[in-house]
Parts: sequence; C-alpha cells; structure tokens
Amino acid sequence: MDFYIYLVRHGKTLATEKNLYCGISDIDLTRKGKKEILSLKNKDIYPEADIFFTTELKRTSATLKLIYGQNIEYKTLKELNEQNLGNLDMKSFDDIKKLPLYTEWLSDLTGDVKCPSGESLNEFRLRVKSGFYKLLEEVKSSEKTTPMLVTHASVISVIMGSIFPNKKSYKQWQPLSGYGYILHYYNNTFTEYKEIGNV
Repeated sequence: MDFYIYLVRHGKTLATEKNLYCGISDIDLTRKGKKEILSLKNKDIYPEADIFFTTELKRTSATLKLIYGQNIEYKTLKELNEQNLGNLDMKSFDDIKKLPLYTEWLSDLTGDVKCPSGESLNEFRLRVKSGFYKLLEEVKSSEKTTPMLVTHASVISVIMGSIFPNKKSYKQWQPLSGYGYILHYYNNTFTEYKEIGNV
C-alpha cells in the first residue's frame, strides 16, 4: 500500500498554558488554544484527509472539529490517550520536584518507574504502539488513503521515535500545539516524514 498518514498535536489547554503535567485529565482547549488552531487552519497547513481518528480525550476531538468541521465523523482510539500520570496529573514541576516518589519517576532512565497511581513510560510506549498498529490495520482494511490522527505530544513522540529511531530524542519529537508530521507509508514500511506547517 501507498498512503500518507497525518499526526497532529491538539491545541493548547490550561495545562499547556500554565506548564502543568497533563495526562488523562479530560480538559478542553482554552480560548487561546481554539484561536490558534483556527489561525493555523486559515494558513492552510492542514492537509485534506478521508478518515479521522482522535483519542478519548476531548482536547483532541475539539481540535479535529475546529480544523475539519463540527460534523466531521471520526473514530476514537483509547490506546492513543496521553500517558496516565496518576497523582502527577495537573501539577507543575515546582509542585512535585521535592517529593521522593516524583523525583524517582522524573530521574528514571529505564522507563520502568511508574508515576504514583499512573503508568510507566515503557507501559505507555507499548500501549501507544498497539494503538497505532490498530489504526494502521483499520486504514489498510478500508478504501481510505489519507488518515488523520489528532493526538497528544507524548503519543506522537512514541510513534515517531519507534518509526525513526536515533533521529531525535523523545522531547525533540514533540511538536508544538497544532503542529505535527506527515508520514509516507509504502510497501509495509514508513519511508520518510515531513513536518506539518513546514513542508
């Protein structure tokens, strides 16, 4: 098969604007976040697509609807939700930096340390890879050729890092709010990528 898949990070939320850790807390876009997405849409950075996916969290579906219209049909994939940060969710670095449980999680080099009441980075990576494979299989079984996924920064990092290892770090793969990547899928492999908004 030969198709392009689009990955877009949702617009800004209160957590983005206040620099809070935000995992599975189901918060919406801020007014500023909505305006920025509409501004990017007006610059025509978003490609046409024919099958649409979001996560279960409303900040992704809200972003999709701003770009493609309120009546757009889409499918949700819970496997592509943001990482479960447990008790860390909606807290700032200053809130948690002196707490032993959090400092252990923040300094984790193996990916095996769980944030209290949350999931480890390795658990998150396995979940995301499973969800992305599920998305690919659904696209392959359909007659669609231009899938769009609106998801989260960390999810995009996991996807891009697994497809193109050793090119960028986990943090470097994270796009700005409203931006993302175009991936070329050909002959059962990903051959190249471009940045949405910089093509």
